[in-house]
Amino acid sequence: MTVIGITGTQYQLDSKKMSDGGEGTIYRVLSGSAKTVAKIYKDGLTNRELEEKLKYMVDRQPSSSVLNQVAWPLDVIYDTNKQFLGFVMPMLSINAELGDIYKYPSQTDISAHQKLLIARNICVVIAEVHKAGYVFGDFNPRNIGVDKDNCTVAFLDTDSYHIIDNGQRLEYRCKVGCDGYIAPELLKSCDDFKANNPKEKDVYAKVTLPSFTKETDCFALAIHVFKLMMNGFTPFSGIAERASASQASPGIGNDAIRRNNYCFKPGLKPLAAAVPQLDAFTEDIADYFTRAFMVLGKIDPTQRPTAIEWRNALDKYINGLVTCVNNPLHQYDSKNGFCPYCKADLDYKDSLTPNKQVAYNPKTAPPVRVPASSSRTSGPYVVSRDNWWKRLSTGAKAAMIAASICVVVLCVGVLYGWFTGNAPVVPAYNPNDNVVMQGTNTPSPTQNQSAPRQRPSSTPSPAVNPSIAESQQQTKQTEPLQPPVNTQQEVVMQPPTQAPVETPTPTLQPEATQEPTQNTTKPPPTQPYTVPTGLTATGTSSTTINVSWNLVSSAVSYEVQANTNTSGSSGWYIDSDYKDKTATSYVSSGMTGDAYRFRVRAVSFEGGISDWVEVTYRKPVPSVPTGLTAKGTGSTTINVSWNSVSSAVSYEVQASTNTSGSSGWYIDSDYKDKTATSYVSSGMTGDAYRFRVRAVSFEGGISDWVEVTYTK
Repeated sequence: MTVIGITGTQYQLDSKKMSDGGEGTIYRVLSGSAKTVAKIYKDGLTNRELEEKLKYMVDRQPSSSVLNQVAWPLDVIYDTNKQFLGFVMPMLSINAELGDIYKYPSQTDISAHQKLLIARNICVVIAEVHKAGYVFGDFNPRNIGVDKDNCTVAFLDTDSYHIIDNGQRLEYRCKVGCDGYIAPELLKSCDDFKANNPKEKDVYAKVTLPSFTKETDCFALAIHVFKLMMNGFTPFSGIAERASASQASPGIGNDAIRRNNYCFKPGLKPLAAAVPQLDAFTEDIADYFTRAFMVLGKIDPTQRPTAIEWRNALDKYINGLVTCVNNPLHQYDSKNGFCPYCKADLDYKDSLTPNKQVAYNPKTAPPVRVPASSSRTSGPYVVSRDNWWKRLSTGAKAAMIAASICVVVLCVGVLYGWFTGNAPVVPAYNPNDNVVMQGTNTPSPTQNQSAPRQRPSSTPSPAVNPSIAESQQQTKQTEPLQPPVNTQQEVVMQPPTQAPVETPTPTLQPEATQEPTQNTTKPPPTQPYTVPTGLTATGTSSTTINVSWNLVSSAVSYEVQANTNTSGSSGWYIDSDYKDKTATSYVSSGMTGDAYRFRVRAVSFEGGISDWVEVTYRKPVPSVPTGLTAKGTGSTTINVSWNSVSSAVSYEVQASTNTSGSSGWYIDSDYKDKTATSYVSSGMTGDAYRFRVRAVSFEGGISDWVEVTYTK
């Protein structure tokens, strides 16, 4: 079969199918020197929108360094009648799916080192595709192939990628998402949309933008890295620490993400015993998982580790690997004193037979590093020497040193006290004794027997006459040292043999005359600080908004939040574009929606915080274009025109082969000059078409559609 590319290039396809999927069939391309294949869509699955999306991707390819790992469209192909068929893409090397590698117990002979190299290659591809301006969206592991021999990956179904080009005002959405890989902010948007549109099935295709973003990609990427390092288990399998696996249920897929059941969150543990402990990995790796799945990444998705950050951390981790003596497929951090994967395997076996105790007794041997460039492991399995001191963090080391110093000082003080006679005398504890406050008279034995036990008072002790204290000290110094008391015998407190020094009754100063202690700490503010005034939000482009307010003299900084909801108290997030916390204006970018709310509050030097002040920004909406007409100028061409709108800077035009209904609309690529009010649509071989136009303002406001139907 011969097919033709965009520029007329002819491709000869093999008559035999390489594979057959739900959307299309893959054929080997026989012509040309490059190893390529062609995807031919099945009947009824092609449309103008898909064709234009693939053309866009052909013109804007990512770096050639990753095209051997991505099924990227290299050319759009047609039959001899110029009917859209599919696209040509590189031939990728695949002998396993990523989902197969996640199975535990492992059904492959792939090593931990190989899994890390696969994770690294995934990060490299994602970084380059993000750099080219694309978003993956659907991170289904079934769409990621793997070559186990060289640890390269193969990203499939690139025609579903998410594309938002604000410059050209193009929108090609990712319309599918894999359960268990969707970021919490997108889940919330979809849940809200579904609540308001219960009959809508294509939620990802219709939910308010932004839907899939680079940040949602980074969330799914962290899940894949976690699974590759944690025996294939999801990070959101956390159950209560005291719960048993047979009774607890963290939820599955997106439901577990909604519940925020990250298994290493304080108070939770992994459901499966086969998940290695987080402290078995380097601090960088553990910190990145925390940033991706804990509070920071949930409140501000931009704080999630990027693909480049993950790649760098994995490179560093791989360079420090050692191999174990019990299982040549296990590699781990050389700073560990044991193999965490062996321990996880034993814990897993123990969990299957809870009444049987399995002891983990790792062998010890000098560590052997795994070459970073090797894709497979060889040689003996070696366990590194146990060095617990190196595994401690700097804070833990400092705490242990400080505690040791305190113990030494305390022991020296006690010994010095015993030898000088100044050691404190501690009477035997009697629960019937009264608790006597300093500066009060000692109660008589009769009082001890009859008076109930009292709690110490929180009132400060009254001052004691200095002469009394001096006489008491002299009395103590004249007492002879007593021999050590046998701890097996009852301790009896004997009065000293020397006659006690007579002392007058302590004179207590009246409470009213006591001078209060001066508090030098600044009290917390009791009154709210001045609320910022003059808050405004002005559009400066289709995706940027300038937010400004008046200076507050008593403020040293400000807090700014934004919201895509125009009402209600939910949905507020910290606007990461506000970086200089002392500034009274900034530009918020990436604002592709029609309306936003902003709120600001002032913060004083003492930490006092004012009330919020709020403003709502709505993009100015231009008038609807008038005078829309569609006239045939030939057998396959139609002239479309409309009247100019004074407040518009551009227009959007779409066409449809359906003469009724809301589906089938696509961007008409023949409309190239976005400021023009007329154009000619070509290749219109059908009997009837619909066209619709809307105006776009400088700030990105969009009018309603105006529509016209053309019939030959």
